[in-house]
Amino acid sequence: MKTLYLLLIPIISTYCGSEPAAKRASERYSAEASPADQGASPVGEDAEASSDLPKGATSERGEAANDSEPQDTEEASDSAADDEEVADEEEASEEDPVAEVDPFKVQFVIPAGYDGTGPINTPETALKLKVYPSDQKQELVITNMSDQVFRLHTGGSPCGHAPRAGEIQAGESYTCVITRTITSDQGESAVYDHNAGTQTSIYLVAEDAPDPQ
Repeated sequence: MKTLYLLLIPIISTYCGSEPAAKRASERYSAEASPADQGASPVGEDAEASSDLPKGATSERGEAANDSEPQDTEEASDSAADDEEVADEEEASEEDPVAEVDPFKVQFVIPAGYDGTGPINTPETALKLKVYPSDQKQELVITNMSDQVFRLHTGGSPCGHAPRAGEIQAGESYTCVITRTITSDQGESAVYDHNAGTQTSIYLVAEDAPDPQ
């Protein structure tokens, strides 16, 4: 457009009859020319062009379009989850292991409420004892938490009858070494408190068993 206007200037000057008129026309065109015609880039064009670019593409000036960062967010979330899982595993590994049961020792407690007038346990809660063939025998450790003096009575099974010296005072214990089998008939037990009588039964069963590995 500018070129066509400049070509018309001589013609205009011929018809107008003066060179100043042509010059004024040229100056008038220069003043009215838009920034785009003069080679200047309007403000905001580069920004619009950049915003239209696809993710990862670059503008003519070599500027990369800004990509959002969902992938980085997902990676950070996965990393946090992995760290939490590792922490849980470490915490689980630090927990105390389950205590192993000693096959050679069984604990039995005479409760604090025992008064010598009734059984100490029931047929449903009978003690399960084992008679091992080797010299190392299982032991029944009886601890008295009542205020009654307890003396174990047996007929020789599963261990011998407790002597008078074997009376169990409050807070003390007595050990019965399991050497013979015995069965429970769901009635009065053959094992009880010698000082109080047969109504103070301790129900238990002792069976032959192989030595523990």
